[in-house]
Amino acid sequence: FASFFTAMTPMAASHSFPLLVVCRTCLGAVEGVSFPATMSMLTDWAAPAERSFIVGFVFAGAYVGNVGTFVLSAWLLDSFGWRSIFYTLSVVGVVWVALCM
Repeated sequence: FASFFTAMTPMAASHSFPLLVVCRTCLGAVEGVSFPATMSMLTDWAAPAERSFIVGFVFAGAYVGNVGTFVLSAWLLDSFGWRSIFYTLSVVGVVWVALCM
């Protein structure tokens, strides 16, 4: 659902400010559970002796992903406009989910 709300953001912004707020609020509600859910999955999946390393690795990856996203977003903005950032990241999200399934 997060990719859907990300893709809908430019359209919502073009339509009205209240719709943009609703769209971004829904995105926040969907993404707000990702870190707690990740922690829950890792505690069930990882062996107790390896948990701290795996949790550190996974959450460090989230920050590395943010840095990469900032660089990609700057290039997309300069080359294709601000809407391309949301469309590209929503496609990346769908591909990521497909690869993880």
